[in-house]
Amino acid sequence: MYKDQTLSELQGAVFRCVKCGMCRSICPVFQIEGSEASVARGRLALIEEFTRDKLKAGDNLARVLSSCIMCGRCQANCPNLVEVVKLIRSARAELVRFMGMPLSRKLIMELFYSRKRLYFAFKVGSWLQKFLLRRIPKERGLRLRYPIPLLNRGIAFPPIARDFFLHRYSSTRIAPNERMKVGFFAGCLINFVLPEIGISLLEVLTKNGVSVVVPAEQGCCGLPAFFSGMTELANRLNQKNLEAFQGLDIDVIVTACPTCGEALKEYYELVNKRGEKIEVLDISQFLWRYKKLFSFPKFTEGTLTYHDPCHLKHILGIYEEPRQLLKMIADGKFVEMDEADLCCGFGGLYSFFHSQTASAINKRKMKNIKATGANIVVTACPGCLIYLRHGIQQEKLPVKAKHLIEVLKG
Repeated sequence: MYKDQTLSELQGAVFRCVKCGMCRSICPVFQIEGSEASVARGRLALIEEFTRDKLKAGDNLARVLSSCIMCGRCQANCPNLVEVVKLIRSARAELVRFMGMPLSRKLIMELFYSRKRLYFAFKVGSWLQKFLLRRIPKERGLRLRYPIPLLNRGIAFPPIARDFFLHRYSSTRIAPNERMKVGFFAGCLINFVLPEIGISLLEVLTKNGVSVVVPAEQGCCGLPAFFSGMTELANRLNQKNLEAFQGLDIDVIVTACPTCGEALKEYYELVNKRGEKIEVLDISQFLWRYKKLFSFPKFTEGTLTYHDPCHLKHILGIYEEPRQLLKMIADGKFVEMDEADLCCGFGGLYSFFHSQTASAINKRKMKNIKATGANIVVTACPGCLIYLRHGIQQEKLPVKAKHLIEVLKG
């Protein structure tokens, strides 16, 4: 269940920040914008002021908190263990209760609650993109043909899939010579934009004796709503997913999206038909834990490097498993990237509402990718994959971006 901190709890937690400034050296937004309000220390100071006098701090705080990309890098490196991401989430929720949510953003978020409305919207979007957007040559991305208010024409939109993953693959996929059975939580990006990630996951698992249950009624994990301060909506989505997975004969649910993985691990109470808690594992964790069950084709297409998704490393603490899997198949053709855990700039809706900062962060990531000399950059997040491809196209790099599971499939 999603839960926010009260104002008094917020105030107490904020006091743990001793204003040391460590966050200034690692925050990707601060490194671009350079203002105290664009780093954790400054944001926490404003949250503290808000807890004392909401009326004075409200408007300014809303603007400042919306500019946080929520990567968690400051939190992961804080010497005083301040839970910055949780504090910012809770402050956003308190602001929504105090000031209300902008109508445009509220409508976008509410769309994710109704499965029928959401599927209809993406179907319409799939049709409209043929007329309103143009394909970027030689890369998976789309650009606006015509100007739209509030949107930067330089934004690259990922193409919506013709066939949604859950429409085609929601069922139980029985593996020959079954040795295990797991559930799969797909998430919105894999379902509507990158179904090939889900298809690759099913192929790798079933080929190696792992059957996969894919409940048709699963939907958005709710974390984007929670990030925006819409806790009630997040919990309605939470309940729908609990019902979708309720009573299954599984011990593990795998994810291929770190945001969904964070949601399920931190905010869901999933139990199987025996009343036992279901463990949630990122696909890299699952494959490395049970590596003796799996055989992967060797990588022979050049050199690999790896980009750490923010939520996977900084929030879930998962970084060794993807690297070990890549080294297993690469035969020495894996190169570590400088600042591998630096944000790619995507941040969900952040890259749309703060496109200039997001683009600047992405350019730094592209420089690091280029310096490796690798021809394939691997990540374990569909959101990162979209924005890495955007950056590669912008910078015209001779590099392909792939999800980890696609590389392991061969």
